[in-house]
Amino acid sequence: RPRYRLLETIRQFAHAQLDAAEEVAAVRDRHLAWARELTTAAEPELTGRAQAEWLDLLEDEHDNLRAAADWATATRDGATLWAMAGHLAFFWVLHGHFVDAVHVVERAQELSDGVPEAMQLAGRWASAYVALYAGAYERGYVEALEVIERASALGDDRILGRALDTLATIEMFIDLIGARAHLEQAI
Repeated sequence: RPRYRLLETIRQFAHAQLDAAEEVAAVRDRHLAWARELTTAAEPELTGRAQAEWLDLLEDEHDNLRAAADWATATRDGATLWAMAGHLAFFWVLHGHFVDAVHVVERAQELSDGVPEAMQLAGRWASAYVALYAGAYERGYVEALEVIERASALGDDRILGRALDTLATIEMFIDLIGARAHLEQAI
């Protein structure tokens, strides 16, 4: 894929021109919409045959995704932060971007007011999943239990299965019988 880069001085000049024309917010809004569309398209591919290509693409766009998350935070767009969190879980874990994951989820939690619980669910699972692979087992365990309860109440079998799998993976270290039961339930 061709990629375009700007010298920092040219980027600063372009930003100054956008600022003078009072178009910075509009451009950043379009950039945020693009990032949300990209992560939405990537999410199902991250567990499919094209996983490696999508992981590479997301890595190439990682700085853009960070900038988009920063703008979503600045504009108090909690719904987009939750969506991005839910879509990027596998990318963050497979590429070791644990700090980015924690930052996006923490910001999303701060901006949860007015965001329907169903829209938060995948992002909440992502937080538990990332915690598991970051070695924060206790946090992952507690969060997975919360997601299981919420997913059950909302009837979201997809997230319920993922949360049960996450919980069972953590339980493999402390309770093999419980882990097996949760894996069977996840299936």
